[in-house]
This record gives sequence, C-alpha cells and structure tokens, in this order.
Amino acid sequence: MPNVPADNGQRSSLHGFWSSKLAFILAVTGSAVGLGNIWKFPYIAGENGGGAFVLIYMACVFGIGLPIMMSETMLEKLNSLIVSFLVLCFIVVVGIICDVVGVAVTAAQEAPFHARAASGVFGAKKAADLVRNAHRVASFCNDVVGDVSGTLSGAIGVAIILQLFHQPKPIVAIVSTALMSAIIAAIIVGGKAFGKVFAIRQSTEIVFFVGRLLTFLQTLPRKLFPFTR
Repeated sequence: MPNVPADNGQRSSLHGFWSSKLAFILAVTGSAVGLGNIWKFPYIAGENGGGAFVLIYMACVFGIGLPIMMSETMLEKLNSLIVSFLVLCFIVVVGIICDVVGVAVTAAQEAPFHARAASGVFGAKKAADLVRNAHRVASFCNDVVGDVSGTLSGAIGVAIILQLFHQPKPIVAIVSTALMSAIIAAIIVGGKAFGKVFAIRQSTEIVFFVGRLLTFLQTLPRKLFPFTR
C-alpha cells in the first residue's frame, strides 16, 4: 500500500507515495502478470515460432504497454476523470477491434481474395496473406493484444477509483475496485461476444478492409518520400 505523508505544512500528493521503487515495480508486476501469462504463454510461443514470437511479443509490450502504463501513472497528477475514461475507452475498443479481426481471419476463405488480386484490386493480396496466416494473426490479435488491453484496462480502472475516492476506507476501496473491474469485464466480454457474431458474418469484408489498410500503410512511405528506396 502507498504511504500517505503526514500534514507538515508542505505540499503532498493526494494519493500518497510509494515507499520505494521496488514496491512500485512489484505492485505493477503483480497487476500485470496473470495466470494466462504463466500457463498459456509457453504454448503460444511454441506454436508461433519460439524465440521470434517472444521478440515480437516483447516489442509489443514495450512499444504499446510501456507508453500506456506511463500515461496511466500520470493520470493521478492530471486529476482528470475525462482523460482517464477516454484512455480506458480507447484501450477497450482496441482490444475488441483486434478480437474481431482475429475471428474474421479464421472464418474467411482465401479464394475470394485471390480472385480480387487477379483483377488487380487494391489490398486483395495482403488480405489473402492474412487468411493464409490466420493462426498467427489470430494469436497476435486475440492473445497478445487481448491480454495487454485487459491488463491495462484493469489498471486504469483502479486509477479511476483512486480519483473518485480520496483516501477511501479499505472496504470502500475493495468494493469499488471490484465493481469497476466487473463493469470493465462485462463491457469487454459483451463487446467481444457481439464482435464475434459480426466477424463471422462479415469476415470477408473485414479482412478485405484490413488488407487494404495494411497495404496503404505499407505504401505510404513511398508516396510521402518518392525519391527514397
């Protein structure tokens, strides 16, 4: 638990401070590492290339998780519930969208995209590549991004509780944190359940849209800098 300094006439944080850097690191690690990381991660790593998957996973953790974690630790200083809710909604929406993409690539058929690619349709070749590598795309979207978004949304939910209640009593903190976690979990589970139905019914169009988007992002540097190779 963070220590709350005594009122000695000096300005102090509303939420107290951690007794040491080690306590903060252990608290963050405890909130981030779950049973899914312990039991599921070795199997997923073995099925998706071993060391190469671990490198990509670590790059995603540091490239996506670290900036969001830093922004989450700054929410207390901002004291803005609007910013907190916006960050929370963004993370939840990203997790649901990635889950929809992961389901869509496993449900889509590869043949329609080959037909479009033969006709020169923009993005069709990339969409066919996504379907051909559906197991890797689904593992990344559903497992990696899903675990990261779930962990970060729970952490930001706790930050929102700390902003709503100034130095709450233990029972209030426990109940409010449990309610916030339940609400976030219900939104994520409900959104993914609806998204799975939508992804199965519109799998071809979803994968085609993602293929076009990835192709556009891939060709964007050459459009912006035509004189570079």
